Amino acid sequence: MFPDKIRRFMEQTHADKYATKTGGWRRIIENSVPKNSYIKGTMRRIESGAYLSIAAPVPKDESNSSYLTDLSSDSLQAIFDRGIAAYTSLTASQTDYLSLHSLGVLEEFREFLRSRNLIDYGTTAARAWLYSRITNSMVSRRSHSPCDALEIGAGSGYMATCLIWTGCIRSFTFVDLPEMLPFSAYWIAHHFGIDNIGFGVGCQQKFRFLTPDELMELPRQSIDLSININSFAEMDNFTVKYYFEQIYRTSRPSSLHFNVNRDGKAEQSNGEVLFSNPLIYPYQPDDHVLFWEVDQFSLIKNSGFFGSRQNKNNAYARGSIIHPTDEDRRLVIAGRQAQYI
Repeated sequence: MFPDKIRRFMEQTHADKYATKTGGWRRIIENSVPKNSYIKGTMRRIESGAYLSIAAPVPKDESNSSYLTDLSSDSLQAIFDRGIAAYTSLTASQTDYLSLHSLGVLEEFREFLRSRNLIDYGTTAARAWLYSRITNSMVSRRSHSPCDALEIGAGSGYMATCLIWTGCIRSFTFVDLPEMLPFSAYWIAHHFGIDNIGFGVGCQQKFRFLTPDELMELPRQSIDLSININSFAEMDNFTVKYYFEQIYRTSRPSSLHFNVNRDGKAEQSNGEVLFSNPLIYPYQPDDHVLFWEVDQFSLIKNSGFFGSRQNKNNAYARGSIIHPTDEDRRLVIAGRQAQYI
């Protein structure tokens, strides 16, 4: 059963009428439960009230906060010093804090939570915040703010929310599978108002939600910033090629692109196993690359300290200028991802 909260939200935003164009919405309206386990998990979080927990006010009793939320930097360093014995006892969300600590931005993340009166209950908040920070740094260095942004595979909308909060976004287009769009739309509406979201290319709202097929209807050269985080790696080569064609078609001159994707095998919902290699994505040769290297945030997770949870696949981060001008090439010197953290 699709969560009643989302069903009411869809009715209020007239997203149910969108079912006439998209079979996925129709399946949702008809109470069909998507097979995708990520979507099932998201539905469970909504039903339990935990889906918006990152946006929950800090409770008077903070005893339920994440294990590492209240630890000092010295305590985190002690975990590093103890090595394998300490790491193997941590959950994946707790190692996110260690990654931020190793990059020297953990206190800044904590201040972000405090400034928004938020508490992190172990969602992907740390990762979303860091990638939004890198993206905002790219934008601010290129004087592109405010941007018309596009995120392919926006998921639950966590990173978009953090990026919108920086003030560098004029409009944001979310592209995802029809089964996922109501979740990100629900999240964005929760934070920025239901009147600011719309579905389909023709909507006039600040935050626009599109299916993959609708992306080709987006006007040429209408985007300043394009983003993909960890979803190209789950697609076949044909689909990845389609998205890059749309990114280059919709990007204005001197626009920015940021993506982080891992290499290795990705099992599809139909059982098919695909191999993804982000080093051979169909980038255009005239891109001006700002950085292209193993993702700094993922290095700790690949360091060998995670026992059965160890992920041996590398994730690569790439920041670039699309359709660069001669001035772009003269003024911007390729560097490292760490320069933007």
